[in-house]
Formats: sequence, structure tokens, C-alpha cells
Amino acid sequence: MGRRTQTVLPTSPELMKPQIPTNVEEKFRRQSNKQAKYYNCSSKVLPSIKVGDSVSVRFRKQWKPGKVVAKSRYPGSFVVQIGLEQYRRNRRDIRISPRFETPSYIADDTDDQETQTKPLL
Repeated sequence: MGRRTQTVLPTSPELMKPQIPTNVEEKFRRQSNKQAKYYNCSSKVLPSIKVGDSVSVRFRKQWKPGKVVAKSRYPGSFVVQIGLEQYRRNRRDIRISPRFETPSYIADDTDDQETQTKPLL
């Protein structure tokens, strides 16, 4: 990038002049496209999740049954209820799970508004 450091050894005056790089933006764009190409090879689009879906949620290195309560304000995140607690989880930590039955303590109780907790958004 810049010029070489001075030394007591004999050096050509041409080597002491700075070299200005060219095509920096083009090289950066090419490198970025190359990285995107290799990243997108293994990426996949996850199926969408709706509020009320029964899901499996990664919780402390285990998959536990839960229910989607709300979509979070953060992109790709959802508020899920595991037991009586609500957690915000990223989409990659949630799997759609038709095999799990929604436990009775998670079931919708629209009559009893006092026992329901506010979703974490």
C-alpha cells in the first residue's frame, strides 16, 4: 500500500515511491459476491410459523414442547411459551412440531385474563 521503510541498504528510488492501489471497489465487490455464493450454498429457507402453532423449542440443549404466542419485534424471532414461562427465540431454535400436544396449562384461556402474561416483544 504505502512506500517501503527506509533502510541503510541500497534501494532503488522507484521502490521508495508509494504504490496506489487500483480497482479497490471492484475487488471488494467480487470478494463479497464470492462469500455470498458459498454462504448461500448451505443456507435454506425455513418454513413459516404462525401464532398459535405447536412447536419444539431449543431450551438449554434440549427440545421442549411449546406454543408460539407472538411474533417478536426483532426480525426472525418469536415469543414462545414453554410451561408457564414465555421466551423469545430465534427461528433457528424453533421447529414446527405436530407430534407434540399442547399441554393443558398452555391452552388458550380467553376467559381468565388475569392469569395470562404479557408477551415479551
